[in-house]
Amino acid sequence: MKKRLGLDGLVVCCVMNAAQLRAYARKVPPDCDMLEVRLDAIGWNAEQWKTDCGRIQRQGMPVLLTIRLAKEGGHWVGPESVRMQLFQEGYPFVSAVDVEISARQAGQMMGTAHQAGRQVVGSFHDFEKTPSLAKLKQVEKRGRRLGADVVKMAFLMKRPEDEQTAAAMLSSASGPISIQGMGKRGLATRIPFARYGSCLVYGSLGRPAVSLQPTCRRLYRELHPPVRSCLNW
Repeated sequence: MKKRLGLDGLVVCCVMNAAQLRAYARKVPPDCDMLEVRLDAIGWNAEQWKTDCGRIQRQGMPVLLTIRLAKEGGHWVGPESVRMQLFQEGYPFVSAVDVEISARQAGQMMGTAHQAGRQVVGSFHDFEKTPSLAKLKQVEKRGRRLGADVVKMAFLMKRPEDEQTAAAMLSSASGPISIQGMGKRGLATRIPFARYGSCLVYGSLGRPAVSLQPTCRRLYRELHPPVRSCLNW
């Protein structure tokens, strides 16, 4: 696989609870390039999350706001109109948002993010298998069409063929892309893929967000400093 120079992986650390968010608002962790605030896991009824995100940003740490749908491994089961409103409330306090490519109002959400001057990660998840290369290319095409600045694909890898499919997707992508393998076999691809163009690599600060997720400390040690960001911070 030929290296795509200049897009080494940025380490994204997942914040999954309110206590972590409050702690990092006081002092950001040293082992990451970006904090993903999983508002679907933290809770959205209080106003404190926006203040905390703003404090993190002022320390020079970009915040990626995610409100993950339940059907793609998250906790959000509410109306899309409410989720869109939460994104809009968060724009002044974050650098980017994550929107599922399959979301019913994905195009509208990505559009409002761009209008607010925020970057968009268009995401896709499959917790059961590695889709075919043809399917992954369709997902990428839809994500680009909707307006994603980075297309993120996370899927379970079970066989050597799955690694080959993922590598082929990484090599043939038409723009910034993040390939996140899940499962034991997928975990082993995260650092190599980050070195070959997977521009965002996700890790845990405490308890992993998903099974076998690597720690941010390990990822940061292996990958820092990145050559160039795939997002315009």
